[in-house]
Amino acid sequence: SQTWNKTPLITSLILLLMMSLGGLPPLSGFIPKWMIIQELTKNEMIMMPTLLAMTALLNLY
Repeated sequence: SQTWNKTPLITSLILLLMMSLGGLPPLSGFIPKWMIIQELTKNEMIMMPTLLAMTALLNLY
């Protein structure tokens, strides 16, 4: 696309921001989601972490 050719730095930063909002592992959005999923599974609340993980996958799309 034309955006990458004109402003590759801004395009890269937008991509990084979107991946962080999606909660991919090396980025800051992943740690809070992971901690919530761990605590819910420790309390044997299986349905909530499953729904959280599925909605996180939908957010990436």
